[in-house]
Amino acid sequence: MKKYRTGISGSAHINSHLYSLNAVPNIELVAAVAQTEAEKRPFQSYGISTFYQNYKEMLDNENLDIFEIDSAPNLRYEMTLEAAKRGIHVLGKNRSPCLSKLVMKWSMHAKRLAFSLPYTTYDAATLIIFERRNS
Repeated sequence: MKKYRTGISGSAHINSHLYSLNAVPNIELVAAVAQTEAEKRPFQSYGISTFYQNYKEMLDNENLDIFEIDSAPNLRYEMTLEAAKRGIHVLGKNRSPCLSKLVMKWSMHAKRLAFSLPYTTYDAATLIIFERRNS
């Protein structure tokens, strides 16, 4: 079974995100963005030992398959585009106007973007997936 290398940025609901991602057998949690020891602790409890000061550094260095974004809504648009430019699948929720901007620009960069609607766990998440059509 293929393992999907996953990196995480943000910590708003990090314990539920880590719990849910860790429950998926083919998700490998490999890196996170965390600056302080307190920010690193939840990630370390799930076996993550590689940390970055910013998400771009993580995207450049980790050869990720999936980028989980749990950052502030005003940061999600740029973060999603940066991941898409690198061919990394994006997982995250979106309650901001960035969704409409992304739908307009996503096809320039990624084959697929997925957004979950409000949820309590990933098991109950409803995903909206936008796939680029081959021309």
